[in-house]
Parts: sequence; C-alpha cells; structure tokens
Amino acid sequence: MLEGISGGRSASVGAYVVAIAGYALIAATVGMILRAIPLIVLALIATIIAVAITGLVQSALTGIYAAALYRFATTGEGTQGFDANAMKLAFAPK
Repeated sequence: MLEGISGGRSASVGAYVVAIAGYALIAATVGMILRAIPLIVLALIATIIAVAITGLVQSALTGIYAAALYRFATTGEGTQGFDANAMKLAFAPK
C-alpha cells in the first residue's frame, strides 16, 4: 500500500501539487502577459484546490498509518499493505 511506510504515496502527492502549482504559475504568467484576469484567477483557484487536496490526502494517509501502527502495537499483528518488519522498526530504539 505505502512504499516505505511513510514516504511512498505522500511523495507522489507532493509531486502532484508541485506540478499543479507550476502549471498555475505558468498560467498566471501568461495571464499577466495577456492581461487576462480570468486566467490569473483560474490559476489561483487551481493552486488553492491542489493545496487543499494535498492536505486532505496527507491527513488521510497519516490516519491510515497511525491506525495500522496502533493495531500492530496492541495486537502484534500486521495490517494488509504494511510490511511487518517496517512496523517493528517504528518501535525500535533509535
């Protein structure tokens, strides 16, 4: 499910947001050059939506990981989609 427990999917979500923000920046720049206010507004709205979606996805992934880690800590059983060895490492002394 999540490669490397904490990094995999959230890293790709971050890349998605950076791409959307980049496209929005390009659209805003083109809008300024062409003096197209609707294009600038659309770019800002797209950026806000992308950041909001990223926050929601990141929050959901954090909750899923916390629930899986709690289940592992209380029962000792792994959860489907999570590597049991990686879960053990979460409790290893650092």
